[in-house]
Amino acid sequence: MGSESFNPDIREKVFYIWYNNGRPGFLKTKSLIKEHLPDAEMPNDWSLKEWITDFNARAFDLDQRVHEEVEAMVIAEKVQMMKRHAEIGLLMQNKALVYLEHATDITSAVAVRLLVEGLRVERESRGIPEAIEKMSKLTDEEILNEIKQLMTSTSVKLEEVNANS
Repeated sequence: MGSESFNPDIREKVFYIWYNNGRPGFLKTKSLIKEHLPDAEMPNDWSLKEWITDFNARAFDLDQRVHEEVEAMVIAEKVQMMKRHAEIGLLMQNKALVYLEHATDITSAVAVRLLVEGLRVERESRGIPEAIEKMSKLTDEEILNEIKQLMTSTSVKLEEVNANS
């Protein structure tokens, strides 16, 4: 640590200024501090360089957390989309079944296509959202264990696959 002692609140503010401005280098950080904290006591150059070095590890951790949050959002959106697709598939099937019972506003060919397509959409969409959601909650170690389990439960050996490919 530097010989200067600063209020931890100032260092924390400097961190967020630095991080939110794209993790700039020393000179840019120095000017950003003057801009955002004009009344604060400036750390000397050596201390500020030391702070920035310390900030990098913390920033890496924050970037990882942001990445994980974005991935979780993408997975959740995909799960919701696939659930909607399954619901639409059911609606298509129901429309076809209504026709088959009452034959009013669509032709029989359209009813059959609706039924077949509705079944396909539902079949493709069911189960996948739950599988994606389950996988998103597993740790890396749990995923590796699942892969190992799948590989050891198959009757084809990996070496045989590679030799024949």
